[in-house]
Amino acid sequence: MLGKPNNFSLNFNTGGQQILFPIPMTNQYQNISRLTYSLNAQQFIEKEFGNKTLVFPQEKPSQLLFLHQSKSVFYDFDSIRLLKITSHMSDDKYISSTGSDLVALNRKLIPADKVSEEQVVKHLYYGLIDYLEYGNPIDGLYTFSQALKDKKTDCGGFATLLASLLKVNGIHSRLVVGYLLSKKRKTQLKRLIQKKLTFNDISMHAWLEVPTSQGWFPLDPSIEWKRLRGLSHRQGGFGYTPDDRLVVSYGHNLSMKINKKEYSFPILQHPEKLL
Repeated sequence: MLGKPNNFSLNFNTGGQQILFPIPMTNQYQNISRLTYSLNAQQFIEKEFGNKTLVFPQEKPSQLLFLHQSKSVFYDFDSIRLLKITSHMSDDKYISSTGSDLVALNRKLIPADKVSEEQVVKHLYYGLIDYLEYGNPIDGLYTFSQALKDKKTDCGGFATLLASLLKVNGIHSRLVVGYLLSKKRKTQLKRLIQKKLTFNDISMHAWLEVPTSQGWFPLDPSIEWKRLRGLSHRQGGFGYTPDDRLVVSYGHNLSMKINKKEYSFPILQHPEKLL
């Protein structure tokens, strides 16, 4: 189901440095149209996940404009079947399938009786919600080991630890990176009268998805963690996301060659200064 259209105007004060920002694209979570940006901005593509980015020049403030129409996403868990996708991405510090503590937690969350791969996803998802606590948000991306050790982490830590547990079981997943639309009255009024939304109207968020016979099945444990504890009324969770999201990229531990120089990013989310 499509939500109300939102006019976005994202401004970037380059401060004498080049700024990189991912380009929102149409996907199962949103329709993107009327995309325009400042002259002299260069477009680059991150090849691993196909993320498109803009590099804004350092000479003056820059702008990205687009019309965003979010979609609610719902999958019936009982009718899905996981797809076998062989990931060529090796373990890294963010998502891994090795480590004694990780393997021990996996054994703890998976019942002794043999269950299907689909049921493994469900056991890991809800088991992690009981294991972790939400808190200490950061601008970057928590490693799975930090989330595992601290047991208190943000949406990114929920996602990397869940992705690691899935990987232990041979189940492929990927990060979805973007923003949540603010529930504040001021933002809701701006949406109602079609006034342009800015960075002040969104907050950073990330979740996970796994490939199934019907599409990419969303897993958003941090949102469900808050709602189950009465800390938020925002919807979303296991197989469901409402029409309140702006997606800007996929994946993690990304590398890009920009003007003959190599750059690496934990995720593509907020404006990045290119040094």
